[in-house]
Amino acid sequence: MASPGLDYYAVYADTAAGFLPGVENFVATVDAASVSFQHHPVGGCLYYRVDAVNGSGYAGGYSNQAGACAAGPDLIPPTVTVVYPNGGESFAPGDTIDIQWTAEDNRQVDSVSVYYFDPPEIASDSCLVRIVAFDPGLLAGEDVSDGIFTIRAATGAGDLPIAFALAQNYPNPFNPATTIEYSVAKACPVEVAVFDASGRRVATLVSGIVAQGVHKTVWSGKNDRGASVASGVYFYRLTAGDFREIRKMILLR
Repeated sequence: MASPGLDYYAVYADTAAGFLPGVENFVATVDAASVSFQHHPVGGCLYYRVDAVNGSGYAGGYSNQAGACAAGPDLIPPTVTVVYPNGGESFAPGDTIDIQWTAEDNRQVDSVSVYYFDPPEIASDSCLVRIVAFDPGLLAGEDVSDGIFTIRAATGAGDLPIAFALAQNYPNPFNPATTIEYSVAKACPVEVAVFDASGRRVATLVSGIVAQGVHKTVWSGKNDRGASVASGVYFYRLTAGDFREIRKMILLR
């Protein structure tokens, strides 16, 4: 209820209950025709009192105290864990894979995207599942299978032989380290090397004879001299005998 001669309202806020209004906790003045004030941006809990001031600068006394809490901006992305398949499993082409994960957020998980390499209808020795969860603020968290799983067709002669292949690194983007998995069809000289966007060699991760099978190596974001490299796009290349394959990865510091 506005008193005669009211000129404006003075709004005060403080984190302490029972506070005394003063210059140190003054927030704003509000026109006499208004009955509300939007205080933003805020975070945590605040207590408010309002004072009515007339045209001569005299106050009519402070209002009762009222409190409100605001969560503030959401700075925490979801956490995600791939549960299944998480490495070492084997399926047949055309099987239904029951992909499982856990996703949590300090507020709520809004949506989840599921990615896989390779498609489940294609035989492969280098398969991974990647789960990305988003919260309402579009913050994202992700996880990738800890190891590769296989999709192999059963034949009279047994499973398909292991093929030369280079899998997508995980996690990607990454900081500070990422895992690179690759498979070798037969024992041969193998090199796994990292290059920057201009094609210059940054690091050599594997160099030598590697046995048949599935292998992994880790790049810690450092060059061959042991110095950390800058954020950016990098490429990693598998050379195994006559086989060569290149993939892209992103380092975000």
